[in-house]
Amino acid sequence: MRVPLRLHEQKTKVPSASGEVEGIVGTLKDLNQMCFDYGREAARRGMCRIAAQTFVNDQDYGLAVSYCMSAEDWPGLGRLVDRVLDEYLQNALDRSLNLRRKYLRRAKY
Repeated sequence: MRVPLRLHEQKTKVPSASGEVEGIVGTLKDLNQMCFDYGREAARRGMCRIAAQTFVNDQDYGLAVSYCMSAEDWPGLGRLVDRVLDEYLQNALDRSLNLRRKYLRRAKY
């Protein structure tokens, strides 16, 4: 039997942003424990993989790394690291360009 994992529906029940994440993480911990109790390791890993992808989409990279590791999804973890590095480099480039523009404006006067 398959049950869809809909993390975003859980978010609407808790009003604050940090409360949303805590609610989702609490639900995932309960599901992890249930899978452990019933010997459903493949289901647990699949759920952790889905949760990691959801956290990546929400740019919550710390939780995404944690759930990738729990799912033992090493290719997924590699893609996550690449995405974080790309985002870091893009932000560094944008910051550098902004500083350069400010410097050039000051130099004109």
